[in-house]
Amino acid sequence: MIVGGGFCGLSAALHLAEKGREVVLLEARFPGWGASGRNGGQIVPGFRCDPDEVLEAFGPERGELLVRAAGEAPSLVFSLVERHDIDCDLRRTGWIHAGAGVAGLAKTRQRAAQWQRRGAPIELLDETTFRERTGAEGYAGGYLDRRGGRLNPVAYLQGLVRAAEAAGARIFSETPVQRVSASGRGWEAASANGSVTAPRLLLCTNAYSDRLWPRLRRSIVPVESTVIATAPIPPSLRPTILPEGQPVADTRRLISWFCVDGSGRLVLGGRNYRKLLSGGTWALDQRLRTIFPSLAEVPITHRWSGKVAITLDHLPHIHEPEPGVLAALGFNGRGVAMSTLLGRTLAARILGEEESGMPLATTPIREVPLHPLRFAGITAAVQFKRFRDWLD
Repeated sequence: MIVGGGFCGLSAALHLAEKGREVVLLEARFPGWGASGRNGGQIVPGFRCDPDEVLEAFGPERGELLVRAAGEAPSLVFSLVERHDIDCDLRRTGWIHAGAGVAGLAKTRQRAAQWQRRGAPIELLDETTFRERTGAEGYAGGYLDRRGGRLNPVAYLQGLVRAAEAAGARIFSETPVQRVSASGRGWEAASANGSVTAPRLLLCTNAYSDRLWPRLRRSIVPVESTVIATAPIPPSLRPTILPEGQPVADTRRLISWFCVDGSGRLVLGGRNYRKLLSGGTWALDQRLRTIFPSLAEVPITHRWSGKVAITLDHLPHIHEPEPGVLAALGFNGRGVAMSTLLGRTLAARILGEEESGMPLATTPIREVPLHPLRFAGITAAVQFKRFRDWLD
């Protein structure tokens, strides 16, 4: 039994059902209602932290396994899309990491060198080449990682639903689970529509974890991420804005990311940009006009937001809070590839298979200190990070 119908839960359901296991997935709203359906569809290799930082945390042997698995995570998404013929505007064009200022450029150079030592297909971009590849202003350069890409996240989700159901999984929308409890036959999940009992329970609720398992909710910091999209870019400007289709994310502490979607709209997102600036202009709007001054006359037609689950170490976590219960969460803004991979990892652990895809150890749940004060802490942290970004 799986609670949560995002990338992680659907990936777990698909991989379990394909192995002949009986699978029931319960989703409070509809698949992709949370973070999975609200992101920008960037397929990013690796973690938020540098490869060498992972080795420091886990040691050389396990650390290298983790780095390799995270770097290859996009290939799992590509293979699922191809194997199940999912029409989701998949672009295997690579992913660009943009250096914001001198400090940001140094960070991209450091990260690129670490990946290059491991054989990753990385191409360094100086300021001129970066501008030619993206049409974006205000960046000192960066690198292109050929392992990444982008897709339409909602279409990808719908494809996973169809594939999982075709393999035999049963998916129930509009079924919020009100409580879970141990029973003689495993674990029971109760909702207003009835209850389900299964020998194993997977919790795949990520940033939308609630009181269902309170300690899980208190182990992450849910951060608001806001996205805007323009009207389709005029044909006269389209060849100058991301002409090869790579999505981009920068090195700012308050990250900005952007891409051009399948309908030719410029999509730009960022953390905690919901507050208005003086004069009533949205901060994210201003960021778009600064990065792409040529789009000043192109109207912004869509806005949405959602929660991203941040962990203190910027790594995803797998927990087994009780026998028969597994949870995975904390994708730190890299959910398309990472949560798809973690869903397969959860399935492999239930099946008793040797897990080569993501060798994360199961760890105890560690609650964020002073979690009830997280909103005040987030506000202070945002202001401090904004100041440091301005200094850089």
